[in-house]
Amino acid sequence: MPRPRIPRKVSFHPEATYFKPVGVPLGELEQEVLTHDEVESIRLIDHDKIEQNEACKKMGISQATLSRLLSSARQKISQALVHGKAIKIYEGDIDLDFDKNKEVMKKKRGRGMNRGGRRYGRRINKRKKI
Repeated sequence: MPRPRIPRKVSFHPEATYFKPVGVPLGELEQEVLTHDEVESIRLIDHDKIEQNEACKKMGISQATLSRLLSSARQKISQALVHGKAIKIYEGDIDLDFDKNKEVMKKKRGRGMNRGGRRYGRRINKRKKI
C-alpha cells in the first residue's frame, strides 16, 4: 500500500473551474482534469515567472515533484487545446494557505471539507477534563 499523499500548499483559488470550447455542446465534449496543485505550479512558474526553487518552497514540495506537476499540467492543457476538449479544475489534496490569501478563507468558510474532515475556517474546541 502506498503512503498517503501529503497536501500541497496552494495560495490561489481560481474563480472559474471549467473551460470549454465555444459552440460545442457540453454533452459532446471530452474533458481534461487539472488538479489544483497543477494549476498552482503553472501559475507560479509560467504566470508569475518565479524560479523553480522558490516555487518548490512556496508549495512545500520537492523540485522533482514540481517538475512532474508542470509536465502533467502542460500536457493536459495542450491536449485540450489541440483536440478541443474541456478543462476542469479539481480540488485534490491541497492545503490552502489562509495566512497569505484571506479572501479564499472567507469564500471557503462553512463550505467544503478539508482533508481531516473538518470544515475550513472552523476551530475545534476541546474541553479540558477536570
